[in-house]
Amino acid sequence: MTLSQPYEHAWRARAAFLSTKLDRAHACVYFLGDALEKGDSRAARGPWHSARRAVDSVAREVSVLRDEQPPAHEHDEPAVTGSALTIEGADAATMALDVMVNSMVALSATTDEEVTDVLIGDCVDAARVYEGSAAVVKASLHSHGAETLDLKRAFDADREVALRSSVVGAQARLGERNEQVEHGVERRKPTRQLNVGAAVEVRNRFVGMWCHGFEVADQVDGGYVIRRVSDEAMLPEVITDDEVRFDRRD
Repeated sequence: MTLSQPYEHAWRARAAFLSTKLDRAHACVYFLGDALEKGDSRAARGPWHSARRAVDSVAREVSVLRDEQPPAHEHDEPAVTGSALTIEGADAATMALDVMVNSMVALSATTDEEVTDVLIGDCVDAARVYEGSAAVVKASLHSHGAETLDLKRAFDADREVALRSSVVGAQARLGERNEQVEHGVERRKPTRQLNVGAAVEVRNRFVGMWCHGFEVADQVDGGYVIRRVSDEAMLPEVITDDEVRFDRRD
């Protein structure tokens, strides 16, 4: 028995919709990266939530499509391979987007050069996996017969599998780290004491990123009193060691 035309039409329509959602999620991740680079926590908070919602939405769609996958033994190999390939590619692309979001946020919350190098590597690998996997999803929509089998072999190439495996490891590592960043519980000590008048960056507790434009007004038990340079307003709470660092622009 071969895959019926009605089912194949429905599957390709759902896969096209999934590919569009991947494109939208990738755009959200791009805007998040742009906002984080500007160092404005207020500007980054919205893109962060948008990126998380978009990536989670794609993950749910992949899960639904996988649950609807018909038994493989009932249909011809190329057709089943195309459907499965779309799911596998979208799953890998979603994982890559998740790693990109987490690595970007973690990068904005660390001063450790070794950690920074690792995070940049994770982000670059994830971007490569996304590009390849998203391309596979798009290509599978228009592939038939032997073309689909060739696409599957390329997706399963050793180097591609190894790259995806490295991103899987990064996803697990970054998930734990990012949970700490997002909840403001990551503990870091400044490399040297912050003196009164020192230009500093303060970490935003909502998105874990660092904001410029502050200075130390006083040293107190438990941390520092911080003043905003633009209007000389004092931040209402004592800022602890792990929430402040020297301004890296100086």
